Amino acid sequence: MIKEILIAPIRGADLQTIKTVEAIKDTGLAGDRYVVDKNRKGDDYQITLIESEEIDRYNVEYGKSFSALDMRRNLVTHGVRLAELVGKRFMVGSAVILEGIEICEPCSLLANRTDPSIVKGMLHRSGLRARIATGGTISVNDTIRRMC
Repeated sequence: MIKEILIAPIRGADLQTIKTVEAIKDTGLAGDRYVVDKNRKGDDYQITLIESEEIDRYNVEYGKSFSALDMRRNLVTHGVRLAELVGKRFMVGSAVILEGIEICEPCSLLANRTDPSIVKGMLHRSGLRARIATGGTISVNDTIRRMC
C-alpha cells in the first residue's frame, strides 16, 4: 500500500507531501524534480520507493527519529518487500505499472542531510528505483501488486 507520496519541485528542495500525483510514462512524477530533463540521469531516476517498515527499523536500531521526508524517496510503502520487485513489473493502484530497476542505496548526500549512520543502517534497505512503464494517477492508500 502507498502510505505517503512525496515530491520536490527542484533538486535539493524540501519534499512536499501530497495525496495524489500523476505518474508520467518514462519520465517521472508531475511536479517532481526528476521530470526536468537536466535532473534525470536515466530510467532509474523516474520514481523511488521506500518501505515505512525499514524507516521504523532504522530509527529503533539507531535511536533516531527520521521521517519519510528525511529519506527523500517519492513513494512510502507499507506491507511490500521492495527488494523482491527488482527486475519485476508491478501495478500501483488500478493503472500505473512500474518496473523495478535496482535497490536505491543510501548516499553521502543523504548521510550529510541526516546522519552518517544511515549509510550502514539503510544499506540494501533504502528503497527501490523504478521506471514508469505505464502512466496514470497514484494516490495514498493505493495497493501495490506484483504482475506475472
